[in-house]
Amino acid sequence: MADKKDLSDKRILIVEENSMLSSSIKNMLKKMGGAEDNLHKAQNVMTFKQLVNQHRFDLIICSYASKKKIVGPKYHYLYQESRAYSCDCSFVVIANSGDDDQIRGAEELEPDNILGHPFNYNQFKHLIASSLIKRSILATVHKKLEIGLYDEAIEICNRQSKRKGIEWLDFHKVVVDCYVKQNKYDSALLVLKQLSKQVKHRWPLVKQISLHNELGNEVEALTLAQEYELLGYPDDPLVSQITARHSLLDCDLDKAVRVMIKLSIRYPHIVHLTLKCVMLCIMLSDYRKASMFLAKIDYDSVLDDEELVFIEELRLFLEALIAIKTRNKMNPATLKTSLKGILAIQENELTDSHKFSKGLYHLLLQVNGVNPVCSPKRLELLYNQTKLEHRKFALLAVALHIGCLDLARTWLDELRLLNSSKKDIAMTISCIVLDKAEAILSVKAQAIQQATEKASLGRVIDALAIKAKEAPYFINHHSHFINAMLKFKVSDSSNIELLKEQFPVSVGIVIENLIKQDPMHPKVTQIQKAKRIVQKRLQTPLHA
Repeated sequence: MADKKDLSDKRILIVEENSMLSSSIKNMLKKMGGAEDNLHKAQNVMTFKQLVNQHRFDLIICSYASKKKIVGPKYHYLYQESRAYSCDCSFVVIANSGDDDQIRGAEELEPDNILGHPFNYNQFKHLIASSLIKRSILATVHKKLEIGLYDEAIEICNRQSKRKGIEWLDFHKVVVDCYVKQNKYDSALLVLKQLSKQVKHRWPLVKQISLHNELGNEVEALTLAQEYELLGYPDDPLVSQITARHSLLDCDLDKAVRVMIKLSIRYPHIVHLTLKCVMLCIMLSDYRKASMFLAKIDYDSVLDDEELVFIEELRLFLEALIAIKTRNKMNPATLKTSLKGILAIQENELTDSHKFSKGLYHLLLQVNGVNPVCSPKRLELLYNQTKLEHRKFALLAVALHIGCLDLARTWLDELRLLNSSKKDIAMTISCIVLDKAEAILSVKAQAIQQATEKASLGRVIDALAIKAKEAPYFINHHSHFINAMLKFKVSDSSNIELLKEQFPVSVGIVIENLIKQDPMHPKVTQIQKAKRIVQKRLQTPLHA
């Protein structure tokens, strides 16, 4: 077969930051018949992401390391997660043949082939040709898989696997997929068990763990995950997350954090692993470490705008927690900057509309300030509109913070139900967060019950002070409390410290809402006068 016919119809992507090597590879591909219009080069992540989201490629040639940096795992991961990913595409990795670490790292990616550098044209041509032949066979198999011809797909795979010198795991992967698509999990697991004895490769064991996890066989999945770790295989995202999740279920949060930190360091390009580290550190109240990991986010590896929104809003949540811990308010400029960044994303790329984001951030700015007064209907409307789960959690936090306890109760139950169907570490983290929210709700509900009991005993001031503190969303709680402080005497059984703390807060909230109606509202002066009278009285209480 003439060279000129080999690659003429193949769309090929060269991923190499070294322009000289990239040009050399392109010239070799042209010599093999590659068409100029079908040969693309990506010398940075941005270009790579644009290309793999626009075109379906037949062949990607990617260096494992470039300019003394390991880049192959990142590019490989981004391609697998891209919109135009195709199992018909051959992925070839170039690695330094004299560097054992590079070769091992390249092997972990499970590419179609590894091309040792340096190489000549004949070596390059032979390896590329064999990779494309393999993928052409697999393309045929996948087409049969897509139309449900499982037996034919399995027959082709078994025939190819028996050929001398053929050790491609991909054929075994297709056989397993065929069984899984037919819900023949026992057959799939049997193939994997047999394969584990035949090949020295981690994939059969990882796939067994994955299937048991998918089926809800948690004991089997954990047992195999522990076996995987004992065998000394490199840390795997799926396996390590399973062991970390079980550490959480066993209430060993420290161990779960250690496992996830180790995993995120090994796979810095898998952003969701780093985000889980951040969330676990927040649960440990280690905000310094959470901030450190958040600062390590590789923005080049962010998969989509939804993930970007989550990162920015997790950063906001962390800043809010730090502000609460230090008894400060979050810097309003931080909220405004975050909103500006989200609005810079094209609306058609977002799950939630720009209008919704503006409404949410306006609420957060208000609550972060001195005005927690908010209609429960407004909160409920925002909650029902958002499609992003982390924003539902944020609105739950707001509801708890301002004392909309009925809404918080409803949302807690809904979010628990939503997360009970998932069996991964993200769900477990969510459930632990919900447990903490449940505890806060219980404390607030008890306080409101206590206020009701005090009111029934005639201790009106104490009851209103508690309501103003625990449920500040309702303006009447503050205005009634201020009026009561003017009208009634403070008894010797009252919590003077609570009254001293809450009274100026309630005055500030009422004044803020009056100024919203009218900057020159006449009642503002009256309330300021009342504040001075009451605060003077609180210094020397008149006992009943």
